[in-house]
Amino acid sequence: MVPFDYPAESHARRHGPQGYADYESYRPWLRDEFTFRCVYCLQRERWGQVSGTYHIDHPDGRLDGLTAAAQSLIAKLDLDSPQARQWRLIWMRNAELAREFDPEQYERLMGFPDDLPDLSRLRPPGGNIRPTGVESSYFARRREKQLPSTY
Repeated sequence: MVPFDYPAESHARRHGPQGYADYESYRPWLRDEFTFRCVYCLQRERWGQVSGTYHIDHPDGRLDGLTAAAQSLIAKLDLDSPQARQWRLIWMRNAELAREFDPEQYERLMGFPDDLPDLSRLRPPGGNIRPTGVESSYFARRREKQLPSTY
């Protein structure tokens, strides 16, 4: 498992809450939807200064855009800066060393956050157009003991 590998196929949305007026209200859904990582650079929540840190937009890591739109986004957000590449290399090596020499640390680095949101308790103001996503949320998977220790 490489910390910064993008999925081979396009993301299929699992959740469809509607009617939220602000980002903070919608945040638990975003956290689960994007596996507790930044959708651009794949930085994991656990790597932030505070557990649960999650930003919609921040630059990081060397990326190769496979489409013109992806290349444009990388350039606009400066996702391929030398500093971002260096940061990413450091975290990749940290994960490699932990996997080889310290399995507990590897699980801390590559595991799910402790505070997974219980989406079944949330009531979106405009309803949820994908209610079955709640049943496959990471909280539900942990409750059913189907969540792997790392991702």
